[in-house]
Amino acid sequence: MRVREPVHLPAEVRAKLRKATRIQQWSLAFMIVGAAVIYLTVGQSQAMKAVFVEDLLSIIPPVAYLISQRIRWKPPSDRHPYGLHRSVSIAFLISAASLLALGSFILLESLATLLKAEHPTIGVIGIAGHQIWLGWIMLPALVFTAGGEFTFGRIKTPYAGELHDNALAADARMNRADWMSGAVAMAGIIGIAVGWWWADAVAATFISFEIVRDGVENFIAVLRDLMDEVPQKVGEGDRSHWAERLSAKLRALDWVEKCEVRLREEGNLITGEVFVVPRTIEAITKRRAEIQQLARELDWRFYDLAFVPVDSLS
Repeated sequence: MRVREPVHLPAEVRAKLRKATRIQQWSLAFMIVGAAVIYLTVGQSQAMKAVFVEDLLSIIPPVAYLISQRIRWKPPSDRHPYGLHRSVSIAFLISAASLLALGSFILLESLATLLKAEHPTIGVIGIAGHQIWLGWIMLPALVFTAGGEFTFGRIKTPYAGELHDNALAADARMNRADWMSGAVAMAGIIGIAVGWWWADAVAATFISFEIVRDGVENFIAVLRDLMDEVPQKVGEGDRSHWAERLSAKLRALDWVEKCEVRLREEGNLITGEVFVVPRTIEAITKRRAEIQQLARELDWRFYDLAFVPVDSLS
């Protein structure tokens, strides 16, 4: 069986991938520590419970990214002749489904608390012989986790754009939702401190809504990717212009009369077919390599483009 050639990445792209991997390793370590810190201060607060669940869920994207990073660049084999670039989509399909399921559960629980008008009971903790309200312990824990999530989200975003990595971009968006949820939870704790019993449940409802929204966005993005949507630039809703740019380059070749391009994404890469009406069939067997080289000069993401000579474009 004929398999694809291995992916050859430019040196600068390999360096950025290594940096992104290290960032995700540090992010994963911080998320685990942050979830542990929040767990120790949860108490009976609905908002803190929502933050804790969201922090646990935040561990999934870095884990999925690191696992897929070890799999997706493996050379194609007889069993997987197209390679393993879809592994990242599978991993994020699982994480998106987890976000939807657990976020929906917390949302329903928070709304039920509001409807029943249940007053939260946040206890006290003894420290050095003094009784301290647990809410004052919750606030610095939230500041710690929200600050780290804000920092990692800002660091990941440019790498996601430079590497055209939707998985990394989705993780950065989740970090953004996390620190915003932490800020809302702080507002809920302060609300309880001033006597607003409903503030905690309202904060939990908002946080769970953000979890569900993240899940829906990631789920839709993964489904579009698995359904071979036209490649898009990371962080942008409109489709990209890779096909138009490549077609313009190809039409400039002296042996090309007309051409059309059909593209799709596989992980970080762009693949597809190039349909060409050639002016001459001389050296036609060498044209695929020429097209592939031209495409890679345009963007490193172009990989394994199929060259299809045709009599006409209809």
